[in-house]
Amino acid sequence: MRISELTVGHYRGWREPVSWHPGSHALLVGPNNAGKTTLLTAADLVLNPYRDRYRDRLEVWDYPDCDTSQPVEVTVILADLSDEDRDHFEPYLEGRREDGTFGGWDSPEEEFDQ
Repeated sequence: MRISELTVGHYRGWREPVSWHPGSHALLVGPNNAGKTTLLTAADLVLNPYRDRYRDRLEVWDYPDCDTSQPVEVTVILADLSDEDRDHFEPYLEGRREDGTFGGWDSPEEEFDQ
């Protein structure tokens, strides 16, 4: 399994959405305070099923200028999922159909079982 696209908006220092499309191998390089850790933390918010829900909640300082009126938005598109990965993530993910559209939460098992 790998991340093929990660889009993060209204999170920490980013007001507007920022997208990253890592290849099969990726390296994040940049100066201090450029957002490297923020990008990875956003992915961890979505993908880590073992997060401590009390310790790792979003706090007011996770929002740009402490403006909580807009939601944090994180989209992770995964590729190369194994059958075991699909079984694990099926209840939580939308699936991409052959025509490029995404299936909804109402029937995720249909999307991954095809």
